[in-house]
Amino acid sequence: MSPSMTLEPMRRFAIPLLTLAMAVAPAAGWAADAEKKAEKEAEEAAQEKRPSLADKIAPVSGNLFLKSGRFEITPNVGFSLGDAFFQKYAFGLKLNYHLAESISVGLHGAYALATPGGAVSVCRSDGCRSPEMDDLQNVPGKVSMLAGLELGFSPIYGKVNVIAEKVLHFDIAVVGGIDLVNYAAPVGQGTFTVGGHLGLGQRFFITPSVTLRVELRDYIYSGKTVQLSDSDSKVENQLMLDIGVSFFLGGSKE
Repeated sequence: MSPSMTLEPMRRFAIPLLTLAMAVAPAAGWAADAEKKAEKEAEEAAQEKRPSLADKIAPVSGNLFLKSGRFEITPNVGFSLGDAFFQKYAFGLKLNYHLAESISVGLHGAYALATPGGAVSVCRSDGCRSPEMDDLQNVPGKVSMLAGLELGFSPIYGKVNVIAEKVLHFDIAVVGGIDLVNYAAPVGQGTFTVGGHLGLGQRFFITPSVTLRVELRDYIYSGKTVQLSDSDSKVENQLMLDIGVSFFLGGSKE
């Protein structure tokens, strides 16, 4: 058998197989491209359906929490700041009535406990040490009680996104009023005097009826101090940081 006769059957089979392969290869490529295109279109459709963070958070306009015509009761604790001789802790109660969304009137009272401050030392011939209460009999600043009336003005109401979809509402207020101050005069005797205060406060609304209330107040009063051998009066001021939880009663909640 000649070589040409042996190759002839192989040629008859090889040509159709090659033709079939050439036809199948583009079809497979087209199928892969179509599958990728379908996957991309499905992903784009899913992205369009998925809400963005801006879509999740509904826009809020105006005051969501209303104060006008409502009473506000605030138990609070206070801490003295920048006091050279005493560290004071005050426990108080505030009652406010909101005449409008931005205007309130109120009264407050607090009882204060004083401990020796860490900013001064007592130095004698045997060395220096931290002061005790007996060493601070003739120094100013030992306030034991505060009570007064005040007017509040809160022109700023705002909101901020804190955690994903959560929105924190708050307001900022300026407060001021008159006070009755009980303090320890020279030689430890307690006495009352009239003073006043100015302050800046902020409320963080937890629910329509509950807020976290933070205030920084500067109490100013005229007190007796020891100056050389005579007792004299001078203007004193006491900076206090108050933190409390407010409960709103009556009126519209939102």
